[in-house]
Amino acid sequence: MAATVRDVYDPQIVRVDAHSMLADVERRLLDSSADDVYVVGESGQFLGLVPDYEVLKLRMLNLLDEAAAIDVMTPCPRTVRLDAPLEEAARYLRVHVHRSLPVLDNGRLVGRVDRRSILHWYFTHAPSTESATASSDRLPPARPKFLDVSASPAVRGV
Repeated sequence: MAATVRDVYDPQIVRVDAHSMLADVERRLLDSSADDVYVVGESGQFLGLVPDYEVLKLRMLNLLDEAAAIDVMTPCPRTVRLDAPLEEAARYLRVHVHRSLPVLDNGRLVGRVDRRSILHWYFTHAPSTESATASSDRLPPARPKFLDVSASPAVRGV
């Protein structure tokens, strides 16, 4: 059975209401090890995210008390389904050089998947090269599908 995003995603994310003031967003970032805060609507639907660099910029401008999360969030960034093949998430993260993707299950935000988690999965689940025997007639290993840069149906904009 092929690995899916469910095998590696992190459900521990920082969420804020769309109307949370940025001073609260900053506190939530500092209380966690997160790089982004995920913005959700009243019914829990994913609206966007506020990256730490945006909070830093507004801190430096002394504007944290002037705006809410919804005012500065990146709306509807790319997302991936919880049941999507892991290779599709890996391909998107590699091609577009993103650090992570929000993970949705039936349209609701359930976590995030990042490059490090995917890399760790491949490291722990890949066949060992140490046990392979050297042979001049062996074929080189197949190129992983996630290195293909074709578009992925499981990774999409919201």
